[in-house]
Amino acid sequence: MKPIARLLALPFLAAIAFLGYAYGSLYFAGYLFPRVVPRPYVEMLSAAAVGSLVAGMLVALPLLKLFPTRYPLAALVVASPFMVIRGSDLAHYLGKNETRIVVMSVSEFVIYPAGIILLCWLASRFLPQLRHEA
Repeated sequence: MKPIARLLALPFLAAIAFLGYAYGSLYFAGYLFPRVVPRPYVEMLSAAAVGSLVAGMLVALPLLKLFPTRYPLAALVVASPFMVIRGSDLAHYLGKNETRIVVMSVSEFVIYPAGIILLCWLASRFLPQLRHEA
């Protein structure tokens, strides 16, 4: 596949990962935890982890197929729009005594790309036939 087509696939994969994260985290939290305000950290962190794993499951195979040797960098590019959103939340709420938002922004800033990279790595380890040049 041509390099331009590979690069053009990244925004679509980023959108798919973002939608998978939202779907996974909301349904996980909705089915397993009661709706209370403020939400407990266990609920928010576990929902972030599950959402990140869902996002990783959706984009791991295409990333390995498109970028067989540089999939960690491609996974970071796919995760970067979400990381920009969480970074702007962190910058906005850092000095405003909103510890829940700051803690979750930092946590999601780390968990989201880590989940995608982890699933890509696992797929590359257990499905080595996908790492051949596309």
